[in-house]
Amino acid sequence: MEQLSRDPRSLVIREARRLIGQATYRLAARLEEAPEIVNCMTLLAHSYRVIGLELAAARFEEQLAQGKAIDLNQLEPGDLIYTAGSQAYYDHPEYGGIGHVCLATGEGTVVHATRRVRQGRVGGVYEDPLTTFIAAGAFKVARRLLTPTLQPPCLVTKGIVSHL
Repeated sequence: MEQLSRDPRSLVIREARRLIGQATYRLAARLEEAPEIVNCMTLLAHSYRVIGLELAAARFEEQLAQGKAIDLNQLEPGDLIYTAGSQAYYDHPEYGGIGHVCLATGEGTVVHATRRVRQGRVGGVYEDPLTTFIAAGAFKVARRLLTPTLQPPCLVTKGIVSHL
């Protein structure tokens, strides 16, 4: 068990940003390969692991079962945003086709891993405007894993947050 820092959400965002320009993208990346090799799900699972929270990394349906659904107008730093992506890998019964997930920074941007070519690189981790991910019907659902009031002292054991 390890004690969380003052703002666990900022630690998650900092870790995701640390991988910008560093990590390589691979569609079938496994969590054990992170932080060197990631996809959109393993990037977020790795980033949350920094604070001791285990986030599913292999299947969208498992990841979507974690946390609680929130409205887009309730978005906070550290929330997950699910979109259609370029290909819907999972057809959720309520939200429809989901193919991408990104991390809200609270600054009007998201951090995510993508296979798209950017700046001469094929895939990687990038920070892009939030509007890119909610435009044109791409937005599906947002989920919150940490509440804004989660403050120390708390402990995280196997993904369960306990207040001391």
